[in-house]
Amino acid sequence: MKEKRSSEKFSDDLCFSVIGLFESACRFKVR
Repeated sequence: MKEKRSSEKFSDDLCFSVIGLFESACRFKVR
């Protein structure tokens, strides 16, 4: 169970990083 939770957190972090990258790219494109 602990491993699953850790994996979930990793997935969330990855999603957050991807979203942040996407937002940065969008801002760069807009500018």
